Amino acid sequence: ALLLLILLQMVLIARLFDGSGPQGYRTGLTVVAPPLERVVGEISPYGPGFERELVSLFAAREGVPVRWIMVANWEEAWNLFAAGRADLLVAPGYAPSQELFGERIRQGPVYFSHPALMLHNKWRYGLRDPREICTSEITVSDNPAMAAALMEEAAQLGCDDPQLRRDADSLLTILDELASNRMRFSAAEGGRFQVLEPFYPDLRRAGTIGRTIDHRWFWRTGNNPDLEEALERFWKDIQDDPAFLNLQDRYFGFFPQTTDYFELHHFFSTLRRKLPEFVPALIKAARTEDIDPMLLVALIYKESAFDPEATSRTG
Repeated sequence: ALLLLILLQMVLIARLFDGSGPQGYRTGLTVVAPPLERVVGEISPYGPGFERELVSLFAAREGVPVRWIMVANWEEAWNLFAAGRADLLVAPGYAPSQELFGERIRQGPVYFSHPALMLHNKWRYGLRDPREICTSEITVSDNPAMAAALMEEAAQLGCDDPQLRRDADSLLTILDELASNRMRFSAAEGGRFQVLEPFYPDLRRAGTIGRTIDHRWFWRTGNNPDLEEALERFWKDIQDDPAFLNLQDRYFGFFPQTTDYFELHHFFSTLRRKLPEFVPALIKAARTEDIDPMLLVALIYKESAFDPEATSRTG
């Protein structure tokens, strides 16, 4: 009996760690992702995260539960996915080298494209000459798509060895360093920076570089034909689907075309000086009326900039 138990345990362990991929798509969809804002929704008050809701939309239409595996970074997500431990890789903006693909991994269609941006602190010069990309140290995240975009831009300018500093830390950490004026340039994917830009009023866009950064899902082929067919159908039908368009609008539709840095500065300085006095009343009102306190703050700022004596033009 003991020998049979040991053999059974060995079979179970082998199935857990082999590369054949998750079994039984109809019993559950396994998704691996790095903790990007579009996935975890830590900043956004509009929901649990755009990608999380998009996956939920797919799963609801197919009638399958979802199991998320959150990992530290892009590389860890790719390695886990490539080893067959997940059905789907959701890593917006990630672009692994083509030689990593093999025949068992499928790239989904591009559903967002954002420019690669050069960023600088407002207290330092931006790009006075495009060739400064060749001679200046530029900090980028560990996403290979960003490094590839910079290398392409450098090649166009005639230099083959730009001074890239790849940082394994999060984009937030890189932007914190740039905002603290500890570096001159960094680069970021436009879609990710768009969400974070309001929190960094001292950062400026120095221009776009190289190719755009594409957003797409990745899934494995060969193991689950039903899943492959469902994903192909989903992306074929979703582009003009009202549910997809409403999701985009809820998370990203309110961003302005250009950033008003003066308004941002005024907003932050007003909140620092005046918001603390009203926090208890705001929290009480938000709970009583079931209103997002961030919405109340935005309305009060827009109506009176927290001035209790303010009056409208009509009195």
